[in-house]
Amino acid sequence: MRYALDTQQVVLDCIRILYKEQDLDKALNQVLQIIGQYLSADRAYIFKIRGDKMDNTHEWCREGVVPQIDSLQGLDVSIVIPWENELQNHQCIIMKDIEEIRGEKVYDVLSPQDIQNMVIAPLEENGQINGYFGVDNPPHEKIRNIVSLLETLRYFIMITFQRHMDERRLQHLSLHDTLTGFYNRNKYILDIPEIANAGGSVGVVFLDFNGLKEINDFYGHSYGDQALKKCAEKMRAVFGNANLYRTGGDEFVIIASDQSETAFLSLVDTLRASLTEEQLPVAMGYQWQETSSDLKTLITLADQHMYEDKRRFYKDSVSSENPTRRPRNSSCIE
Repeated sequence: MRYALDTQQVVLDCIRILYKEQDLDKALNQVLQIIGQYLSADRAYIFKIRGDKMDNTHEWCREGVVPQIDSLQGLDVSIVIPWENELQNHQCIIMKDIEEIRGEKVYDVLSPQDIQNMVIAPLEENGQINGYFGVDNPPHEKIRNIVSLLETLRYFIMITFQRHMDERRLQHLSLHDTLTGFYNRNKYILDIPEIANAGGSVGVVFLDFNGLKEINDFYGHSYGDQALKKCAEKMRAVFGNANLYRTGGDEFVIIASDQSETAFLSLVDTLRASLTEEQLPVAMGYQWQETSSDLKTLITLADQHMYEDKRRFYKDSVSSENPTRRPRNSSCIE
C-alpha cells in the first residue's frame, strides 16, 4: 500500500511538471530525475527514432554514474531487434540480466555502459514506435513494480511530445505562408521593428504579380497558385539569405540586410532577368539605404516604385481588359 501511494504521488508530480512546464527539455529532464531517484536507478533516459537511426535525447544520471548521452547518438535502430515483437505489441521490455542477450548487437552497446539490467517502454506517434523511455540498473526487488509506473508515464510523455509538436506547427502556420513557404504578413509586421533597430544597411524589394485575377479567372486558381510558387522559387534562388515575405495574395516583400548597394542592386537585376525569362509578369520596386533606422520611409518608397512599375505595365499592355490598379498606402507599420 505504501509503495502504491508513493508511486501515485510520483506519477502526479511528473504529470504536473509535464503539464505546466513550457520548456519541453526542462520538463523531461525533471521527470527523468524524479523517476530515476524514486526507482534508485543509475540512469533514466529517452531515445527518439529519426528514420533508421535513434538518438539519446534526454538523460538523468545518479551521482557518480558517467553520462552516456553524448556517445549514444545516431544508433542503428536494428539493435532493438531482439525486442521487436514486444515493442510492436506496445509492451515494456524487462531485462533482468544483460547476459541473456550476449551475442546480440544491443549487448555491444549496453555492456560498455556497465548495465546489468534495465526496463524500457516504447513511445509512439500515430501508432508507430518513435522512441523509448527507460531506466538502467534499478534494484532487482523493484523491477517487477516498475512496469506499471513506466506504462502510465509513457502515455503522458507521448501526449506532451504531441502537444509541443502541435504548438510548433501552429506557431509555424501563424508566421508562414503555406503556399510558398515564405514568411507571412504577421511575421512581416513583427520583424519590422527588429530590422529597423539593427542599424545596418538594408534593401527592400516590393513585388506584385500583374494580372493574377485574370489568370485565376481564365485558367483557374490552381494555375495561379503555380505561377505564384514559381515566382517565390525565383526570389528564393536569388535572395535566399534575405527575409522573404508573402504579404498578400499577389504581393511579396524582400528585406535584405547588411549588403552593399552594389550587391543589392545586382541581386535585383538578377531577379528581374530571371522573372522575365520565365515570362512571369511581376511589377517590382526597390530601395536601399545605409542604415535601417528609417525603415518605414524605405518601405514606402519601394512600394511606390513598385506601383509606378505596375502602371507602366498596364499602360504598355495591349489588353484593355487589364484595369490599372491605383496605388494605395501599403505601409502596415503605421
